[in-house]
Amino acid sequence: MTTQRVETSPGSPADGSAAASSRSRWKRNERRYRIAIAALAALLIFALTSWQRERSRHELELELSASQQRDAAQREMAGLYARVMRAIVEDPNRPQSPEEAVQQFTDKATEAISAGDPTPAEQAALAGGIGEILREMGFRSEATVFMDQALRTALAHYGQPHPEVAQRLDNVGAVLHEREEHAQAEVALTAAVSQRQDLGVADRGLLHSKRSLAATLRSQNRHAEALELYLEVLAGWVRAKGSIGRAADSELATSHWDLGSTYYALGDFDSAEPHASQALEMRRNESPRVDDHVYKAIFLMARVRAERGLRPESEALYREALRILNQGEISRSGIKAARIKAELAGLLAPVNLETARRLVDESLKTLSPRAPNHAATAEAMGVLGAILVENYELEQAEPYLRESLRQIRIQRGDASWRTRRAIQRLIDLYEAWEKPEKQSRYVALLAELAPP
Repeated sequence: MTTQRVETSPGSPADGSAAASSRSRWKRNERRYRIAIAALAALLIFALTSWQRERSRHELELELSASQQRDAAQREMAGLYARVMRAIVEDPNRPQSPEEAVQQFTDKATEAISAGDPTPAEQAALAGGIGEILREMGFRSEATVFMDQALRTALAHYGQPHPEVAQRLDNVGAVLHEREEHAQAEVALTAAVSQRQDLGVADRGLLHSKRSLAATLRSQNRHAEALELYLEVLAGWVRAKGSIGRAADSELATSHWDLGSTYYALGDFDSAEPHASQALEMRRNESPRVDDHVYKAIFLMARVRAERGLRPESEALYREALRILNQGEISRSGIKAARIKAELAGLLAPVNLETARRLVDESLKTLSPRAPNHAATAEAMGVLGAILVENYELEQAEPYLRESLRQIRIQRGDASWRTRRAIQRLIDLYEAWEKPEKQSRYVALLAELAPP
């Protein structure tokens, strides 16, 4: 919505009122602008120093001829970012909503990209940086526009293969992955991996590109393909640790978590256990502060041990994860807590139906209105259905179990062990209900989907 401006003479009451209104608008939005400026400053610091990081001798040789140009481009970026933010902060018609703020930012950023006759390297750097800011703000559609522009400019200027082109492909792939456009993300990230391999440099950039590609494959339920890439990434960080020491520890912990969660998705819980255990140990040693990395490692370990039948150890880990979420330091803690309650209910159902029923009811009370199509909601419905079968409330159980299977097949695919478990729950229902014609249909389906 555009604010109407009233032309007044200097010193008039209306002029004073407008100035007061402008100050009031700034006061209301001051925190948002300061956060945006701080984010820009942090990104600039990163941009101005990232090229100085330790690189292999081969990579340094590849980039030596462009170093002066890159340095000039990054200095120009600082001035261009500053002009964009100054134009927004000093505008008396500052936007009053996040959408308006983003629109004004992108308009002025587009002007700044062409201002002062920048070189192609400068244009690519600025467009890419703006895309990263928009991505961090959660405006991924707008971010994609600038990242695409940065990629096209880099391709035209540098040619390929080139480290800058590979980085732009990584950025485009990452934002497409976040937008759940996984097929397009796979194309971009496969190209990024290919670019880095063609450069002949087995550097950290290649490891990050492979990890991003693996994550996109997993999102398409192609876990076996992802596993191969994750194993390559782990081997790469093990080699890198010999030269960079403890700086590789965080990446190693991430690699172990990736492998543990992928083996878990494949239903290979024995192989998942050592990686999940290693990830948790490394995350606990990394910092005394409990953060999202520690939470994720605890949650993975709880799930793996639950599927291996280690009920007491798994319950303790699930409850520890719940305590962490209750401290309020983890994002989207409500959905995550509901997911834990559903899985904990499934774990406890064989020994304590009353507690399990209370937990799954609490879980669905959160999930059903907020995330009806979430994987956790499908699992919670399956757990509730199984509990109802145990209580011989068979008619009530049927719709929960059927809907759980329907959603899990969509989300996980027919090859998933979760799909087979959802089918088994329906078989158990119809066996208890003495409906052999329905039971036989699901027995046949389970046999059809059984792994070779």
